[in-house]
Amino acid sequence: MVGVAWVFEVPRLASAVDSALEQIGADKIGHYTVDCTPYNPSEGVQGSVQSCYLLHHSYCPESSFIQCGMVDSTKRTAATADRGFDLVLSKLSKGLTPDTPGKFEVTGNEYKIADFYIRVGAALMNSVSKGVIVEVEYAASALPSQCGGLLMEAVEQLFPELKREKPKIFSSHQEYIMCDTIEQYLKIFQDMRKKAT
Repeated sequence: MVGVAWVFEVPRLASAVDSALEQIGADKIGHYTVDCTPYNPSEGVQGSVQSCYLLHHSYCPESSFIQCGMVDSTKRTAATADRGFDLVLSKLSKGLTPDTPGKFEVTGNEYKIADFYIRVGAALMNSVSKGVIVEVEYAASALPSQCGGLLMEAVEQLFPELKREKPKIFSSHQEYIMCDTIEQYLKIFQDMRKKAT
């Protein structure tokens, strides 16, 4: 079972966040990665085929996450598939081509403190640093409406410089799934890419 997570960008170096977490007693339990490759319609099929994004998270190493359409749009499609889907997608080069310069990769450390997992990583787009992303997961619940307030309080304690609204998913009464975390990463990647242009 995946817990409820909040993913956000922080205006600090990853090493500074790592040090702060270690000072409050968080245990470093490993490393984590997230990657995102955009796929754009090939010439000749633009207009009939949407852009899509292929994402992976080390929490689910055997899964691929596919998002089509804009994250905030009501006309968005999301799916989870076996990691072998990457091979299928590579065979669709007549319809979709990977946007390699637009690929994002986040690598960093994972910490545990009580029922919270905190993942801190540097985001790179085509080997250029774009910022630091933090994922705070409350592992004891999968219902955002039950633990959204607690998660928000934890984030405010750990990152007092952030004044963010909690994600819309926190008001949901549906069970939280990994696609919800992936969607938050994708939104951040899209925002980082807009800042770059």
